[in-house]
Amino acid sequence: MRIKIGLFCLMLITLSAAGCNNIVKPAKSGKLSAFETAQIKWKTLGATDYTIEQRINCWCLFNGADYIVRVENRKIVEVKRKSDGQIMPEDQLTLFKTVDQLFELIVANPEDKVALIRVEYDKDYGFPKSIYIDYNEIKADEEMGYETGKLEVAR
Repeated sequence: MRIKIGLFCLMLITLSAAGCNNIVKPAKSGKLSAFETAQIKWKTLGATDYTIEQRINCWCLFNGADYIVRVENRKIVEVKRKSDGQIMPEDQLTLFKTVDQLFELIVANPEDKVALIRVEYDKDYGFPKSIYIDYNEIKADEEMGYETGKLEVAR
C-alpha cells in the first residue's frame, strides 16, 4: 500500500513539473512525459465501463455537437446526441473514440509526422480531454479534433 501511495505522489509531482504539452516523447530528464503520466492515471483508474461526453471537431456531419458515448468492456456500445437524445446508428460509432482509442490516436500521430498536434489531459483521471491534429498545414479542412469530458465510471 505504501508503494502505491508513494508512486501516486511521485506521479503527481512529475505531472506538475512536466506540464500538459509534452505529447508522447519521454522527457530527456528521465521524468515521465505528460502523456505517460496521463496514461498511468487512466490505467490506475481501471475503468472499463463508463460514459463520457465527446465532441468531434472536423469538417464532417458530427462537427460541434455534444454526444454521450457509452463504453462497456472498453468498447463503444452506444452514442447518443446530448441535445435531443437521438441514438446514433451503429455504422457511425467508429467516428467516436474510447479513452484507450484517444491515447492510440495520439501515439499514431507523433509531432514529427503531422503539422501540429495539441493535447490536453484531464488532471484527475488522465484521459485526453482535448486533442487537435492538423495533418497537413498546406491542405484546408483536414484537421481533426476531439473534446472529451464529464466522465462517469460505472461501478
